[in-house]
Amino acid sequence: LEMQSDTPKKVVLYAPTWEGTHQSMNYSSIPEIGVNLVKTLLDDPGYRVIYKAHPNTGSRDDATSIAHQEIIKLLKDHEDGLNVVGGDINAIYPTIDIPIFDNSTVTIDYLTQNRPFLLTDLFHRAVGLSEQPPILSAGCVVNSRDIKSISDIIKYQLFSDPLSKVRSEVKSYYLGNFNYTAQESTQAFIEHIQSVILERDNLMSERNEAVKPTSLFPTA
Repeated sequence: LEMQSDTPKKVVLYAPTWEGTHQSMNYSSIPEIGVNLVKTLLDDPGYRVIYKAHPNTGSRDDATSIAHQEIIKLLKDHEDGLNVVGGDINAIYPTIDIPIFDNSTVTIDYLTQNRPFLLTDLFHRAVGLSEQPPILSAGCVVNSRDIKSISDIIKYQLFSDPLSKVRSEVKSYYLGNFNYTAQESTQAFIEHIQSVILERDNLMSERNEAVKPTSLFPTA
């Protein structure tokens, strides 16, 4: 993911989700703000842009597909743009300064990095949503009105990190307090599964003892 430049630039990852199987699950920011977001960042000499869209992007919605292809063209025609297809998004995180996510699981995964992030606000599409998810309080929420000042927003988040304390609390809520480099969460998962299996085996053993059939013909 090397992007050559003569001057230090901040690397922004734009990793939007796809449009979902039906509209009530559509949190993709691509057709609403994606093109303007990428264009604004590329027009600023202080940024490089990595685009990593969900592999299903544009498979259901024509507007999303059209905007997706427009973003890819913008990146292809600019020396500071890069479109990444395939691969593990987690491998990109060490190469970036700040990501911009939609409402998706990769946002929660990024909490392990303990760094600021931006989150697009498309929750007006969710009809009947009683409350917003906790992840919204951990990142700087932006919408279409914020695109013109996105550079200032990014700089403030990077250099001030005003949500650091809240982000730590939200990380604990979603992921617990583990050393992910040491794979503590994986070990905790394995241990929990093993304990559940053992509990299942003990309960089955007790059940089998309780319903063990007795002989119809007692011994003399």
